[in-house]
Amino acid sequence: MSTRGGSGLLEAEAMKTLRDAAQQALEALESGLSFPLSGRVIQNLRQAIEEHDAMTMTRYEALIMIAADNLQALRACDVFRVLSEAPARARAGLADWIAAGRPDLAAECAGCLEDL
Repeated sequence: MSTRGGSGLLEAEAMKTLRDAAQQALEALESGLSFPLSGRVIQNLRQAIEEHDAMTMTRYEALIMIAADNLQALRACDVFRVLSEAPARARAGLADWIAAGRPDLAAECAGCLEDL
C-alpha cells in the first residue's frame, strides 16, 4: 500500500473529532452564549475549522492523484483503487468527499466501501 499522504490523512481524521467539537462550540457561541472575549473565540474557532477543512481537502486531492490528475478526471473504475490506498480510518471521509464533488460516483463510492 502506498503511504503517500497516509500519515497526514490519519492525522486529519484524528482531528475530525476536535473539529466537530469546535463546530458545536461555534454554534453555541453564535446562538447567544456570551462571555468575555467570546467574539475572539468565535473568530479563532472559525479559522481552525477552515484550516482543518482545507488541509483535509488537500490530502484527499493527493490521494485522488494516485489514479487521476484531479477529482473531475477520476473514473468510476479508479474509485476502488483510490479508496483502497487510503488509510482505513480515512476511507469514509474520502468517499464522502468524492461523492460530494462527483455525485455521479456516489454509488461507486458506497459499493467500494462495502467491499473494503
